[in-house]
Amino acid sequence: MEMDLAPFMGVVFDTILFAFVLGISSVGAIFIWLFNRDSWKEFGSFKVLGQATARSWLDTGLVTGILGTSIGVMGVVSGHPLTDLDQLYRIMPIVLGTFLWGGLLTGVGYCLVDPSVPIPCKIKIHHLIPTTIIILFFVLQQIAATDLPIDQFFGNQHVIAYYAIIFLFLIILIKIGFRAKKPLVVVANNANLVATLGGMAMGISLWFVKGADYESSRDAIYFIANILMFGSLVYLFLYLWSLLSGRIGECNYQTKSWHFAEATAFFLFLVYAPVGTTEFMREASDQASLQEQHEAQQLEINQLKAQIKLLSEKVDKRISLITIWI
Repeated sequence: MEMDLAPFMGVVFDTILFAFVLGISSVGAIFIWLFNRDSWKEFGSFKVLGQATARSWLDTGLVTGILGTSIGVMGVVSGHPLTDLDQLYRIMPIVLGTFLWGGLLTGVGYCLVDPSVPIPCKIKIHHLIPTTIIILFFVLQQIAATDLPIDQFFGNQHVIAYYAIIFLFLIILIKIGFRAKKPLVVVANNANLVATLGGMAMGISLWFVKGADYESSRDAIYFIANILMFGSLVYLFLYLWSLLSGRIGECNYQTKSWHFAEATAFFLFLVYAPVGTTEFMREASDQASLQEQHEAQQLEINQLKAQIKLLSEKVDKRISLITIWI
């Protein structure tokens, strides 16, 4: 059996998708490297840069890929309706391409991290402006690639309101209501995870309530993808905040990124799952049954046609005999 790997290889070597994930997930590494200039003499500049990059990829690679995928899903749902299955299969490798690269960079980062090079993961306050600009640049480029106006991505008031209410409510509840001693950046990270996963769960519930078919489900799918996009963006900016405050270890980004990945994989499987073996077998069985029914119906139709023709001939003969007799 031959498999056409061209679409897959096109995604793997798509420079735009790779640049998106690499650019965002590496921006923190550059400034971590600059912050650790004192370590250049002890470990070497290149080794410090490599360790800063590995740590940054490990903490942000997956979520960066998820951010790109959520933007892609929003573009697919908000754009022109899908007219055939082939069109969907042409689009989905591109949508999933950033997710693929995010996972690869995270894996590479995990392999390259060297605990024997103890560099602090910190940045300075004047590093926030260039890092924010770089992240927003890549995000806006990814949005522009969908050919949709930017207000469609940030103009859904229901998504913004739901996410903001849950996010701020949890921060206020934990910091003021329970007077937690955890740093604000740690509380905000936990609140972001809850608001994102909770928003996705609400969107899936909405989907089951009104999603009779794909067209009816588009609003719910868009809601879920939009929540995921906001959660991923906030995750990245909170990562910069934790670099500034030196709270990387307390935020537990690696565990949170896997929670994001699990939720995203489940969501994508619900929306765009390919045909599996059992589904194919059921469809093939149903198709065979329908074919048998059609053939039986066609046989009955042919028999009825033959009987009608025979009756017509008998009627014609009787009319002819009556005419002659008269």
